[in-house]
Amino acid sequence: MHDMIFERFPELYNSPGSDRFREEKRRCIMEADAVICVSETTKQETQQLYNLDPPSIYVVPHACSDAFKQTEDFDDISEIPIDQPFLLYIGRRSRYKNFDLLIQAYHVWSKKNDVALVLVGGRQWSDDEQKRLAELGIQGRVHILENITDQILCYLYNKAVGFVYPSLYEGFGIPLLEAMACGCPIVASRIPSTIEVAGDCPICFEPASADELVSAFDVVLSEGRNSERVQAGLERVKTYSWDKTAAETLKVYQAVCT
Repeated sequence: MHDMIFERFPELYNSPGSDRFREEKRRCIMEADAVICVSETTKQETQQLYNLDPPSIYVVPHACSDAFKQTEDFDDISEIPIDQPFLLYIGRRSRYKNFDLLIQAYHVWSKKNDVALVLVGGRQWSDDEQKRLAELGIQGRVHILENITDQILCYLYNKAVGFVYPSLYEGFGIPLLEAMACGCPIVASRIPSTIEVAGDCPICFEPASADELVSAFDVVLSEGRNSERVQAGLERVKTYSWDKTAAETLKVYQAVCT
């Protein structure tokens, strides 16, 4: 179980296909001998929604690739078309990702002319998105990078003034680990999974408040990349590893087989 997004936001996932997915998901969960959840947040929501017996639910956290680390060794990186400080956003921009709040806050931020906004992943701009950026007057300040390698993404984490994670909801949050591993300051919405994964390392804001997000931008810029939060993140991310994830997953299979 990665998350309960389809169940938490039925108004965003309301097609016949979404209904079939929810039904099949319920059937699989109710028939399973064990359910592995990627976070305590997802476990609690799974228990609440399906009324499962707690001993049958296990929490096995994700991790991030060893490719993400704090480094200055970027000799082989092609030139990135950003020649000034930037905030970094990763992922899709629709539904629960809360991207519109991000651009609202960025639009009114007094330092937007000094700090660009770089997006990684997702599709190219839709007509509606281009219209929205033009209305806000920030179309020349926001840049999309597509089909990049982990090496380039690591470079971006290492160079960004901050990574912004504004989601309304997440089941886990691998980008949080990637950012911490690269010593990148984090600005994140105050949601249960982010607090669980990253603790006090992010500069948090209420996910409905553009004003708080603007203030968080100011804080991340003033604290820089050598803050206590960043140092705490470098230590915290060491507690996650895919080897540990594999070992804990194996324990669940062994428990089911005995």
